[in-house]
Amino acid sequence: MAVKKEFIVERNGRAFCLYAGLLDEAHSRGLHSIHTSLLQAPTELNDHTAIVSATVVITDPQSGSSRTFTGLGDASPDNVNPSMRNSLIRLAETRAKARALRDSINVGVTALEELADPDAESGDSVDRRPKARAACPHCKASDGRPGRHHHPDCPFHTQNAAGRRS
Repeated sequence: MAVKKEFIVERNGRAFCLYAGLLDEAHSRGLHSIHTSLLQAPTELNDHTAIVSATVVITDPQSGSSRTFTGLGDASPDNVNPSMRNSLIRLAETRAKARALRDSINVGVTALEELADPDAESGDSVDRRPKARAACPHCKASDGRPGRHHHPDCPFHTQNAAGRRS
């Protein structure tokens, strides 16, 4: 493994790397930059799910060539430690950076910070596939796809008297 042993922890017989170790190794390999972008802010309409994209650029110090890696991270009340529910954007950002950094230095081991609750006894990560969005609060319809709940038959979603979409 590329990450120093001091940055490896074990939970229930499984090894995980720490974000700090990923960052340390990336710096030693020519980390040029990390940029993040908030793709989705947590709101009631998206079940309080924050989604962040991270881009890592590694520049080879000898050749000067650069390689770019991206990662996505999400955080919601369902996949974070209860004490961290007020830090959803920061957690999503750390998860996104960890994933991009893991790709940049070729580490296949999950970062501890990517887990739903690193302190949980199971030590297992949660299923982070997007969930179907809850029914529209106005028309009670749902098409089952995350991020979509517009239905032409819903009076809330059709044009109002001023001619604007609500």
